Amino acid sequence: MRKFLSCLVAAMLQLAPVVRGLAPVTAIGASPVVVVLRWIFGSTAVAGSFHGVSAASSITPSSVTATNQVQFAQRFVVNDDTSVLYGNARSYTAVNLPPGLSIIQTNASRGIVFGIPTQAGTYTATIIGWSSVTPGFGIEHFQSQHQAVFTVLPGSESPPVIKADPHSVAVHAGESFALTVEVQGTGLFRYQWLSNTIAVLAWTNSVLNFADPVPSMTGSYAVRVENSGGSATSQPASVLVAGPLRLIEPRLNPELGLAVRFVGLTNRSYTIETADLPGGEWSATGGPIQGAGGTNTVWIPLGGKTVQFSRIKTID
Repeated sequence: MRKFLSCLVAAMLQLAPVVRGLAPVTAIGASPVVVVLRWIFGSTAVAGSFHGVSAASSITPSSVTATNQVQFAQRFVVNDDTSVLYGNARSYTAVNLPPGLSIIQTNASRGIVFGIPTQAGTYTATIIGWSSVTPGFGIEHFQSQHQAVFTVLPGSESPPVIKADPHSVAVHAGESFALTVEVQGTGLFRYQWLSNTIAVLAWTNSVLNFADPVPSMTGSYAVRVENSGGSATSQPASVLVAGPLRLIEPRLNPELGLAVRFVGLTNRSYTIETADLPGGEWSATGGPIQGAGGTNTVWIPLGGKTVQFSRIKTID
């Protein structure tokens, strides 16, 4: 029905100049029929001219202001009178929104940009209104694109400053450790740890604990700290998780002593302990052993004593 009416209006608009051309003819111009036709076509032409001027695609609002690290919510309305639906969009998508913001596409909350901005600045986003409840679908759908300018202001708090970066560590599998950062600034800090530059959503505390590390956790770790005034990212810490600390095929020789082979870490200190009987008392044999990285072999004199059991421990 809408398409039929649109065609009828278009036909009337095409005939309007013809009627105007007949108006100077005195005999015809005085005819009541022509007067009525002139009124009909004249009104139609006026309506068509009004629609031609007012028919437009628009967005409200076209510019907004937000504050960095402060909750933001704003409903946008796209109106597209150039569509046969003559009305507001029923679903929305958006691209190039400020970091931390996204648009809600559900029918109940359509057109709402929501979130917490994470970086101050001026951003020009493209918001697209669709005539169907599902973006991109519908028999008579329109895709109306509009630019909206977002101005994200810095917060009133002083931005964080990294005073002490996380320290690099080298441990054996199973040795717990933690990464920490020292921050200077005001307000409430938010932490996001990065593993090889990728944010891990669950790591949002000021301390990153590794209770039972495994070799696959070897990598680079940094932390991004934010408040309403801005953000700062630490220098990355290098983490090396070697294999479990254990002796590799220890050999006993009554004359030469105990041949100790183990996977060690550079700048880690170890000690070898021995025991004569199962369940007996362990005692340190020899002095501290300095790890040199990789597989280490150390001979420990036993003074002619034969031991049956041995183990290795870190002492630093």
